[in-house]
Amino acid sequence: ESFFPSWHGLPVTFNMLQYAWFNLPDLWRWDSINVVHYQYEKPWQDHAKVEQLRPLIELWRAYAEGTPPDLTTLANPT
Repeated sequence: ESFFPSWHGLPVTFNMLQYAWFNLPDLWRWDSINVVHYQYEKPWQDHAKVEQLRPLIELWRAYAEGTPPDLTTLANPT
């Protein structure tokens, strides 16, 4: 506080953690997300949460291949 007296945090949508996909799905709205943060399990690695994170892994792959999807057509988590 003494170093940054007027600092305030950004909304979660500016750095949306992948865990919100399955832990806090009500926060996930594609039209408000600026950055998806693949915090621990990376989309290019094999890991135990591959199936839970499948839509986000496919999103990452689409961008990596240069074919980003229309985000307005993507489903939010249920």
